[in-house]
Amino acid sequence: MSSELNKNTDDFDKVLSARQQVYKKVNSILIFRPSNRSSLLLFYIKRLLKWFVFIAFIQLIAIVVNFLLKEPLLNEIKLTSGFSFLLSLIAVFRESKIEEIRIDTSKELLILEYGRFLFTNEQCVFSLNEVHLKTNYRCSVLKISGANRLDFNVSKQHGYLSEDLNNIVSIIKELKNKKEA
Repeated sequence: MSSELNKNTDDFDKVLSARQQVYKKVNSILIFRPSNRSSLLLFYIKRLLKWFVFIAFIQLIAIVVNFLLKEPLLNEIKLTSGFSFLLSLIAVFRESKIEEIRIDTSKELLILEYGRFLFTNEQCVFSLNEVHLKTNYRCSVLKISGANRLDFNVSKQHGYLSEDLNNIVSIIKELKNKKEA
C-alpha cells in the first residue's frame, strides 16, 4: 500500500515538476527578467527606442499622406540664409499654386504672383501660365551674396540673362501690365 502511495506521489511530483518547467518556459518567453539591474535598464531603453521608432514611422506616413492629399497653401518663401533656403526647397518640393509675385530685396522676401512655382533639385521654374504669355523663366540660384541681393540665371525664349532681384521685379511688372492691357 505504501509502495503504491509512494509511486503515486512520485508520479504526482513528476507531473508537478513538468508543469512547473512548462510555466517557467512560458514565463521566460512572455516576461523578460534579466539577471542584474544594468541589463534591465538596457532592456527598457531598447524597448522605449523601438516605440519611438514606431511612432516616428507612423508620423512619417501621416505627413506623406497629408502632403499628397492636401492642396499646398504656401504663398511666400523667405531667403534669409542657405539653411532657410534649403528648407524652402523642401517646403515647395511639389508644385504649388501661388497667387502673387513680389520681391522685396531689403527683406529678402520672395512672393510669387500670377503663376506656379516649382523646384526641381536646385532649379526653379517660373511658369507664368496665368499671364497668358508663352514665356517660361527657368532660374537656377547661383548664390545668396548679401542681405539685399540674390543672383539668378534667367533664361527666356529669346536669350539667356543673368539678373538681380530688381530686374526680375521689373520683368514681372511688365508681364502684369501686358496681362492687364
